[in-house]
Amino acid sequence: MFSPSEKKSISIITLMYFFRMLGAFMIFPVLSVYADSYSYSTPFLIGLTLGIYGLTNAIMQIPFGLLSDRYGRKIIILIGLLIFLVGSIICAYTNNIYYLVLGRALQGAGAISGVLMALLSDSTAEKNRTVSMAIVGVAIGAAFFSAFILGPLVSKFFNLSGLFFLIIFLTILSLFLNMLAPTTTTLSKRQFNYDLFEIVSNKKFNYFFFDILILHMMLTSIFIAIPVMMSEVYRIAVVDFPQLYSSIFILSLVITLPLLGLERSKPHLTRNTSILLLSLSLIFIYLFFDTSLIIITSALICYIGSFSVLEAGIPSALSKNTNKDNRGLTMSIYTSFQFFGTFLGGLIGGYLYDTYGLSGIFFFTAVISVVWTFNCLTMKNKGASIVGQ
Repeated sequence: MFSPSEKKSISIITLMYFFRMLGAFMIFPVLSVYADSYSYSTPFLIGLTLGIYGLTNAIMQIPFGLLSDRYGRKIIILIGLLIFLVGSIICAYTNNIYYLVLGRALQGAGAISGVLMALLSDSTAEKNRTVSMAIVGVAIGAAFFSAFILGPLVSKFFNLSGLFFLIIFLTILSLFLNMLAPTTTTLSKRQFNYDLFEIVSNKKFNYFFFDILILHMMLTSIFIAIPVMMSEVYRIAVVDFPQLYSSIFILSLVITLPLLGLERSKPHLTRNTSILLLSLSLIFIYLFFDTSLIIITSALICYIGSFSVLEAGIPSALSKNTNKDNRGLTMSIYTSFQFFGTFLGGLIGGYLYDTYGLSGIFFFTAVISVVWTFNCLTMKNKGASIVGQ
């Protein structure tokens, strides 16, 4: 199915994605515990430390994508990794919360996700793009759940600074992998004639941007509540979280893999099934979050499975609608919306949890998913409805 050069490209880019996402996610399950011991630490600054990464990442994706269209993917990836490395070094050596915020902001500013996505699109044939995106999507999912195992484990023995030293090591590995990554052909200067607002408002693109923002806003919101629900409602010990999350992820592949296999022959059926399954899973979580662990676990398996399919399908469809001259910029705008959705999800989810408790978050995600699903299924050629076309 893949040519030898495609296999090499996919392997390298997937590993870089995995290392980068693992480094980004590992602090989530432990930061609020350890950052309290930093000088001048307050609950607000701890929250800012978590959220600032998504905000600076969203801001810097577009400039990095634009520059990658002009100067090539690899050099911009190198610059982004170096900025991320500097931020990680600051985080590893400081015991001051303000410097920790600065380091996290620099980590986010090394925004290469959109450029990596564009490089993947450049390096694979269109017929193989959805599968290659799915491989990266699985790697991101694996990084997310691996982070909930490695983060608490490493910080237990080496504290938060030890976790950042591990992130530094992973970044150095990514710098080496970037040397082995494929070099794309020299690009023209035509992309500088593109108006940024024109791309964002273009109906060919903007619904993709809206879809990924909503998808990640719901993801971040719900995972503010899930750990609390598991520990406080169902009395599952935090030390058992790694086994719980990894089991849910593995079982979700029973849904993800068949749907991805169906995507090539029946893209619309795959899309509609994934959207409906995601919405229904969030509705069931809201209705039974304090009633039945079996129902909740089953709903989470369906949610992760359908989320993975949409996470792979939406950027694949978007890349098919772009041309090479402005693909880096377009994919980086897309990734900016993705990270801004993460930032919004954390902001809104944190407010709802503080004000209304778990039910507030679950009600919010259920309602948003129903509205989004209705829009996608009833409005032609909008959002996820373009997936597979």
